[in-house]
Amino acid sequence: MRDIDLKKCLPAMLTELHDVGVILDAQTVGLDRLEAKLDRFVPSQFSDTATDEETARLAASLGISPELRAEDTRFLIRSVLLDRRPYTLEGIRRYLASLLGEDGFLIERTFAGESGNDRINVRVALGMRSQTDRVTRFLESTVPLNMALSVELLFNRYGELQGHTWGALAVYTCAQVRSDRTIGEIE
Repeated sequence: MRDIDLKKCLPAMLTELHDVGVILDAQTVGLDRLEAKLDRFVPSQFSDTATDEETARLAASLGISPELRAEDTRFLIRSVLLDRRPYTLEGIRRYLASLLGEDGFLIERTFAGESGNDRINVRVALGMRSQTDRVTRFLESTVPLNMALSVELLFNRYGELQGHTWGALAVYTCAQVRSDRTIGEIE
């Protein structure tokens, strides 16, 4: 803990005034308390440096069993928090599901390996077209720059339906073929 003396920050002429000296002394005590609280608060924000009590409180808020050893609890906390990062594919899916609904989008990730042409294709359901700009802004701020990104409407389903004959699809309406993703799973 540092020694904080606010009187050293002002010219001697001001610190000689009784009222100013009393105010600075009161503020110094407040700063000492604040610094002590910060010294306890900052380590508690990280699962590796948090006390056992703080770790137990965080584990309870994340739904992790309190009967585990401290190392196991810290590991589970890290794994839960890492899974919540928005730039993981699962985090992106979770965000899009909350924004568009479970059936409001289709996400495809293509790995190109060494060539470096990894890409993410997000297709927004036709009924959610008003949300396309918001989805695009979110993905542009989330997806790493080394990945190609495309956001388009989910109305061109030719790739999913190309294995089916017109006769097999004739039992569905045009709207169903465009928006119902289970139709592509026809045997």
